[in-house]
Amino acid sequence: SNTAIAKIARTAGAPADKESGIYLYKRYGEKVKQGEKIFTVYSKSERNIDRVVQLMKELNPVVIK
Repeated sequence: SNTAIAKIARTAGAPADKESGIYLYKRYGEKVKQGEKIFTVYSKSERNIDRVVQLMKELNPVVIK
């Protein structure tokens, strides 16, 4: 969901830290091949990345059908 993706970006440090955030490789509804990247999270803080990993486990922002 957009809410989950936005929360992940904020947890990484965006928009306060301009080098942090999330890059989406795919749009909603696009087909994804096995092993293909869906998104990448960027942060200068290892602590924030750890928080993002935990948050992603809780939110499950990507649903595979």
